[in-house]
Amino acid sequence: MRCVSSDEIRLDQSPAVVKKPGETVKIS
Repeated sequence: MRCVSSDEIRLDQSPAVVKKPGETVKIS
């Protein structure tokens, strides 16, 4: 897993992850 900015990744997000602009989220 790696931490990325939601600005960089939008389409590859899991639907379960609630993301906001500029928020850091973890994706596998």
